[in-house]
Amino acid sequence: MRPSGRRPSPFAPGERTPPADVLDNGREYVVILDVPGADQGGVEVRPGPVPGTVSIRAEAKPIQKGTPVRTERGASTTEVRYQRIVPVGWDADVHHAEAKVKDGVLTVTVPRSQPGSEQQSQKK
Repeated sequence: MRPSGRRPSPFAPGERTPPADVLDNGREYVVILDVPGADQGGVEVRPGPVPGTVSIRAEAKPIQKGTPVRTERGASTTEVRYQRIVPVGWDADVHHAEAKVKDGVLTVTVPRSQPGSEQQSQKK
């Protein structure tokens, strides 16, 4: 037994892959991720490496002061970087995605591209 009686954390501090839900409401895709401790200023949304995907990053600063006794969430006492590449849909207009963080939940709204908008912009 360790002298302090503390168990080691099952999670290393650093980068995490948050769980995600993807919803399709007909007009847009909505991606919902758990990002405890993240705020609006630490969020970055960009096109993913493959068409139809979105790359999402969020940073969380420590939200509590003190000596950790047990840490499973990580975001309470250490800096955490969340990163996830999420498939949405081939018709997703990732360049116009919007992100909002509230109470540790990140919601990314990705509109569907308008049919023919690529062809129209190429003709101009």
